[in-house]
Formats: sequence, C-alpha cells, structure tokens
Amino acid sequence: MSWREELRIYFEKKDYEQSISLLEKELAKPFCDDEDLSLNLMYVYMNMFMLKKESNSENQMSFLSKNIQIIYKTIIKKYKRSTKAIFYTAYIASIAEWLLNLDLEDLNKMYHKAWMLEPSNKLYKYGNHLYYL
Repeated sequence: MSWREELRIYFEKKDYEQSISLLEKELAKPFCDDEDLSLNLMYVYMNMFMLKKESNSENQMSFLSKNIQIIYKTIIKKYKRSTKAIFYTAYIASIAEWLLNLDLEDLNKMYHKAWMLEPSNKLYKYGNHLYYL
C-alpha cells in the first residue's frame, strides 16, 4: 500500500498521530525529496492544532505550533521554486496564518506568485481570484 493510501485511511479515522508518524517515517527515508510528504505533514499538524484546540494542553499546543512553523520554513526554503508548494503552502497557512506570522496580504502574494509562475493552471488561477475576493 502506498503512503498516500495509508495516510488517507488514518486521516479518515482522524488518527492524526499515526498520520504524522507515517509521514515522518517516509520523510526520514534516504534521498527522500517529496514535497507532497512535507505539505501533507504541515496540513496534518495544522488540523491537529485547530481541531483539538480545546482538548490539547498548553504544552501540546506549543509543540504543534513549533512543528508547524518548522515545517513551513522547511517548505518555503526547500521548495521555493515549486508552484505546487507555493500554492498549497498558502492554502494550508490560510487555516491559521497568524500562527506563522503571516497576514492576508502575504497569503495573497503566495497565491498570486503560483498563478504567475504557472498561468495555465486553472486551480492556481481560481485560488488566486477566490482568495483575492
């Protein structure tokens, strides 16, 4: 079974800890350079942060916040020329942009950059226009 299929199963069960474990295990493999893994990891952490906000302790929230920021910085640095990474990082960050010290203008710039780098991509165009509105 592929990591994507396994992740889908864990995520549908709301087993975020297993999702994170799977993604981190895949990212730790030698010569792994898969932006999808990093983007999914950021998304799972962001979901845990927002969905379990009420039930997590302050230490857990701090741990999640720190990891979201680390993954965000890694993606921005490692995949800065990837339109896919730019677009989906903006999408994920928009869940709680304040957590990453971003504002709506920062997100708009990221959506716009993805669209400018790949103007024929209808998703990027739609995302840019939708977010701009």
